Amino acid sequence: MTSTPRYYFAYGSNFCLTDWNEWCERRGIDGSGLTPVCPVYLPDYKLHFSHFSTSRGGGALNILPSLGHAVEGMLMTADDHAWEALDCKEGAPYVYEAIDKTVLDLDGNQFSAIVYILRPDRVRAFVEPTVEYVETVRRGLRAFDLDTDAVNAASEGKEPRPAATAVFTYGTLMRGECRFSAFGTNNVAAAMLASTPGELVDLGAYPGLLPDELSKSDKHVQGDFIRIRNLEQTLLELDRIEGFEGYDPQSLFIRRLVPVDVGGRIRMAWTYEYNLHTAPDAQRLTHGCWREHRGKKQEFLSELVKDHAHCVPERRLINRLRRLELSCLSWNWNFASGELISPPEENSDDKKTTIFHRFTEG
Repeated sequence: MTSTPRYYFAYGSNFCLTDWNEWCERRGIDGSGLTPVCPVYLPDYKLHFSHFSTSRGGGALNILPSLGHAVEGMLMTADDHAWEALDCKEGAPYVYEAIDKTVLDLDGNQFSAIVYILRPDRVRAFVEPTVEYVETVRRGLRAFDLDTDAVNAASEGKEPRPAATAVFTYGTLMRGECRFSAFGTNNVAAAMLASTPGELVDLGAYPGLLPDELSKSDKHVQGDFIRIRNLEQTLLELDRIEGFEGYDPQSLFIRRLVPVDVGGRIRMAWTYEYNLHTAPDAQRLTHGCWREHRGKKQEFLSELVKDHAHCVPERRLINRLRRLELSCLSWNWNFASGELISPPEENSDDKKTTIFHRFTEG
């Protein structure tokens, strides 16, 4: 009788199937039932070398809770033989514990997957890994075209960069709307007009964002890309406002990472997507701009131009205004300087704020 595969989230040496197969062969275990499915991420966790592995002769990867971070990994299916091998390799339940977590992909899909997390009583401050172990993890990541920045930082005892340091807002959290103050003036590094694939639904006093896959359209939602300084405290407050209580059917909104077009460049940002299960018959808007739906778009843009026109030469101002009317993507507002600025240039820092590096290209 064939067993039903279950999902497993790999984030360490099991990325490297060569290493996995060699480990299984040495012990006479059938590990062929471990099959990669797709790249995913585990939200609100970060990589950390917390465990001393006798077999590796140094530190081994673990994950720790960390709001706003995300661990990039691989979703895999595992049959009964593979689960037995995984439990044995991870020392479950005495060293690592098999815990059910929700992982997400960048298409908006959620999966329930088993994640092996080090028991709290075994967590150490930092255990330096061997060069060989780190390279094993890197080989696995590269085999699936995944980024190695997080494991590189963790291997040096540094905290990996957050998955994103910005939030994409499209309703009452936008500039000029009633809840923008939730960010706090000193907490906003920059705010820029932006868009993301998807569709809006009208929920009365506020909208909801449906991801592109649920909307089944080629529409885009316009909003603000807001880069913030205090990520953890901001997300705690926004989670409360948006009724996000975790990745389950009870949450009104679901927080996840989305690719955002900011002046023609793609950036990753956290956003709050509407949980369609709570009101499946919500009315969908014919366009993706909440400001326009409420008749406030022109007023907002006029105020933006008025406030910052003195910072830009007249010809550049006119050209930007034309682009703005067409796409609503060209105006960038830097809170630190109080100036209208051009879209940020591509650099290494921008690349390192993303979780899937392929979305930083172009």
